[in-house]
Formats: sequence, C-alpha cells, structure tokens
Amino acid sequence: MKCKNGFLTVLSALVSLVLLLLPFAQVKGDECPHQWVMVSTTPATCTESGHELYRCSLCAAEKRVTLPALGHVWSYCVTIKKATCTEDGLIRCYCARDNTHYKDSVEPARGHTWGNWHTTKQATLNEWGISERKCRTCGETEKSKKRPLAYRETYGLTLILSPLPPESHFLEDRGLALTQEISLVNTGKTDLFIREYSCKQGISKELPQPLQLLHGQAVTLPLTCVFTAEELSLLATDAAGGKVFPLELCFYGSLDSADRVYSSNQVQWQPVLSADASSSVLRLTQTLLSTNADPAGYQLSETVRCQVSVTNEGSDLLPEVLIQALDETEPILVQDLAPGETRDLLWSHNITLEEAIAGYSLTTWQASWTAGTDSAPLSTGSNAIVVPVTSQLDLLLDVVPVTAPANAAYYVPGEEACFRLRLQNNGARTLSNVTVFDPFHPNDPSHVLGHMDQIRPEESILLEIRYSITEEDVRNGGIRFTVTAQGYDTQGTLHTWGSGELFVPTAAPVE
Repeated sequence: MKCKNGFLTVLSALVSLVLLLLPFAQVKGDECPHQWVMVSTTPATCTESGHELYRCSLCAAEKRVTLPALGHVWSYCVTIKKATCTEDGLIRCYCARDNTHYKDSVEPARGHTWGNWHTTKQATLNEWGISERKCRTCGETEKSKKRPLAYRETYGLTLILSPLPPESHFLEDRGLALTQEISLVNTGKTDLFIREYSCKQGISKELPQPLQLLHGQAVTLPLTCVFTAEELSLLATDAAGGKVFPLELCFYGSLDSADRVYSSNQVQWQPVLSADASSSVLRLTQTLLSTNADPAGYQLSETVRCQVSVTNEGSDLLPEVLIQALDETEPILVQDLAPGETRDLLWSHNITLEEAIAGYSLTTWQASWTAGTDSAPLSTGSNAIVVPVTSQLDLLLDVVPVTAPANAAYYVPGEEACFRLRLQNNGARTLSNVTVFDPFHPNDPSHVLGHMDQIRPEESILLEIRYSITEEDVRNGGIRFTVTAQGYDTQGTLHTWGSGELFVPTAAPVE
C-alpha cells in the first residue's frame, strides 16, 4: 500500500513539472497557436504613424501593428493680420494635440463699403463735372466724371422699358403674344434707322416696319412680341411654373452701313402667373397732364405736369411706400395704403437747359416698400414718360453807352461816342459763324464789328462800338441805330437777330 501511494506521488510531481516547463518549449511557427503579448509601443502623432510590437509567448514570434497618424485638431485661431478693404488678412489656427503645429488661412479683402455719391464740381455746358464717394470703412475716396451738359455721342440710343406687367394672350397654334410699352430716345448726334430687335435669350424679331429716329427725337410706343412654342421653351421657368420673359432688348441698325447694337434696361416679367396671387403687389403708373404750347415740343423752363398713381393690388396693408422720381432726390412717403386703394399724386417739372440741349425730357418713378417686419424690401417701377423739347434759338444783343458827352447833354462834332455790345446765347443750341454788322455802315457788308465761329449756350461775348460825331449828325439832332447779327444753327439754317434801337443826342441844328 505504501508503494502504491509513493508511485502516485512521483507521477503527480512529474506532471506538474511538465506543465511548468511546457510554455518554454519551442514550437514550430506553422503549428503554434500564438499567444501574443505586447512588448513595446510607439504612439502615433498628428503627422506620423505609430506602431505596437507583439511577441508570441509560445514560439517567440513577433508582429508589428501600425497605428495611423491621428491628424490635427484645430482648437483655436488667432488673427495675425486683419483684412482691410483692399488687402487680405491672415488667420492662424493651432493644433490641440501639439501647439507647435499650426496652419495659416487667408481672410479675403472685404471690399469697400461705399457711401452715396456727392457732387463736388457741377458739370457745365462744356466742362466735365466731378462726383465723389467715400468708403465708410477706410475713408478712401472714389471719383467719377460727369459729362458736360452739351456732350453727346455720335451714336446713342436710350431704351426705357416699362417695368409694368405687359398685356399677354395666347394665340392658337402660335404661342404667346405680349405687348409692352417702350420708350426710345435718340441721344446721339446722328439719325438712327432701327429695323430689328432681339431678346436676351437670342430670340430675334423684326419690327413690323423700320423705325427712323432723328437725333434728339423721343418716341413712346407699344411693342408686341409673338413667341412661338419653340421659343417659349428657351425661356426660363419661375417657381410657380410660369415663364420668365427677359425684357432686355437689343436694337440693331443705323443710317450708315455699320450696324450698332443698343441694349435696354433689364426688366423681367412673368405673364403666366400661378393661381396663388401675391399678398404684396404694387402698381405704379404716371400720366401726362400738361400739353406743350409749341406743337414742336416743350420750351426751356416750360412746366411739365404729371399724375403719379400708386395702387395696392395685393391683400396686405402697406404701412409705408416710398415713391421717388429717378432724377429727383427727395422721396415722397405714402402711408397706410389699403388693399385695392389708389393714391394720386401731382408732380411738376420745369424743362432744364440740359433737356433742351438733349431735345427730350424723360421721367420714370421707383416705389419701394416692405411687406412685413421680417421681409426684404420690395420695389417696382413706373412706365416712362418722354416729351419732346424744342431747342430754342435766342441771341441777345445788348448795347450800353460807355462814354458820356462832355456837355453832359449832347455830343458835338468831332466828339467820339463809345458803346459796349454784349452778345449772349440764351438758347439751347450752339450758334456758328455769327457775324455782327457795323450799325453805322448798314449797307456795307465789309464793315463788321466781329465774327465768331461759335457761341455756345449761355456764352457771352463783348464787343466795342466807336463812332465820331459828324456835322450832319448835329444837323439831324441825333443818331438812331440798331445792331444786327446773323448766324447758323446746328441744322445749317441762317437766322438774323437785332438789338433795340439806341438814340445818341447831338447839338441842336445850326441856323
């Protein structure tokens, strides 16, 4: 019994020894069920990868596990250089893991925040004017030149398209017909011959009949566009599913062989509207009330009277509507315009010298309002009113005595009388080849007081008249005379002007 128990004790000790030495036994790699133990590690950084080294506890094999780079965590940024109106700024951001790492980014220049234009030098008939505006941020000044009042391009055409929605109707199997009011003003020196127009999308149309515009002429007429189904497909579609028709028209043609293109203002209208009408719709129209006394057009300083009507065509009350003529500075405030209500305002304007020179007067109005407290401002424009203005011709001849007789009552033989003659162009056209004749030799065209190539509007010229009293003048008891001048207008027409009669007393007749 003792032997058996001793054997079992020895056997148990051997088994324990084998189990103790088993982990240190060398096993072939293909046969080892690895038991990995990490023996070293290299941590990853923002920009570099790390790794971990593992060793098998059974066969001493090793493996390396790559740890990807962590990447930067940009936690805070500082401004190194502030952006200005014209120069970029610099912003630097630092990494939260390693503040030795940073990145720089450019803050774009903010651009100028311009104030309103202010005139620092008024343009005259023949001199350029200057307007300035300042940046509210940096104070930099920008200047703009204003053309002289009498400046006119050789070729010029102003197109004013009414922003009011046009009349529209569908044509069977033909598409859509649209009628829009348009004002054309020839602002150049050359007559124009308009034969064709096109829309912004390249849809080209011929006018029903060619239109000839003389320089300075202004016309307002309805323009009808017929769009075919194919052309309608080229037009954009608005959010409500209606077609958006561009009102930027280009007109082609001139009296010479070279075509010129004149573009109108850009307005869009949507004649195909959705079923849901807008709650904030405003219509602004103006009507000419006055008539010019001269059939050829309004005169300088004559008054043009218009009625401006503003109608609330929406469903919301409009607390404040600002109405302003585009050539005026002070807006008109209309308050509490109820839905469906129309307010009529009377407006008058005196024809300016600039308009007399241009040959027309053009007026358009703009209205702006806000539909709600959080809504963006809305705006609309009126139709344009263009009236012709005649270019007046008026040359003033003003004769004033400069010397007085020594007698203080009358001149005597041999004494010289001196007069100052002032010529002033009070009209709106430049006069050319103006000749002033000597009043004391009226029948002799070789005796002239002066010759001027040009006299511009508002320009004055001074001349001197001298005359020696003769015995015959004394016998006649005095001299009566007038000064005459002749010149041509811009059309090449000859005109004659005269001064008032002037009397020069002499000594009583000798018995």
